[in-house]
Amino acid sequence: DLLNALKKKALKKKRKYSSHIILLEEVLSTFELANAEILRLLFKNSSTLVADELRRESCGYYPRDTLPPSVATYLSKKTLKVSKHIHDERSQQACLGMLCVLGESSNDVNQMRASVDKSMVYTEGKVTETTPCPIPEALAAQYQERGDLEEALHYYKLALEGIRTFVPRQKTDSIVLNACLVQAQYDKKEALKMAFEFSPFFNEIQQYSIVGPARGILVQQCIAWAGEFGISLEDAIEKFMNEDKGNIEEDGATTENNLDIFEDDNRRGEIRKKRTIVRHSLMGGGRRKAIQRTNTCLNCIVM
Repeated sequence: DLLNALKKKALKKKRKYSSHIILLEEVLSTFELANAEILRLLFKNSSTLVADELRRESCGYYPRDTLPPSVATYLSKKTLKVSKHIHDERSQQACLGMLCVLGESSNDVNQMRASVDKSMVYTEGKVTETTPCPIPEALAAQYQERGDLEEALHYYKLALEGIRTFVPRQKTDSIVLNACLVQAQYDKKEALKMAFEFSPFFNEIQQYSIVGPARGILVQQCIAWAGEFGISLEDAIEKFMNEDKGNIEEDGATTENNLDIFEDDNRRGEIRKKRTIVRHSLMGGGRRKAIQRTNTCLNCIVM
């Protein structure tokens, strides 16, 4: 016990006076982490689950990583072991991102929650440019599939804020679609506002990200939601983008306060731009059918 105490004291003293020096143990652990990532990519790309996830994504699901669960469990053990020796914040974030995606493949929500929460500590509870994918959207999707919509919405909202960063997020369209579907369980008007604010279809956010099938599904879903308010999608953009929260009656009657917002020329120009985008995108094209409750997709059930 005395010997161990002396070793710990010596190590603590060494880090105190040479914090800029990376220990050999940490260097080797970083290589182990890189090796685990290579193995993950090899098994992921050769997995038979790829076709299944592509089919799920085309139906609106958030696409999961296609690594076989047994491989994910094995790599999780290796990653957890090396993570104890990694102290650099950037390397720690990469490690946490790896643990999150491995937890997604092995269906280990506790591992995902622990990695997401620890990553959020580094960024003061926000999703920033240093937050690795798929934190926190993968955890949100896990809670959504488990029926825990409150937790799902909490983490989806964090993921949506990450879309605002200049770093392209993976699966942007799936994040926005599923966040809106969960939000719609509580308030469809807020779901429409969420789509207008964060979807690359309606604004200039993440314009360089890959266009996924979820984008078209979201547009058609927004048309269906707008129809429930008795208005078109273009009118929904103008109406809901110009109201303060809780400032419109349930029957859709516009209040005097809504009209005052039109005095802002920039706001009016933004709304006009969104209307133009929608009009041109929907002209003459093959529209996808909006998601209906009779469908068998999980997202349709969530609606």
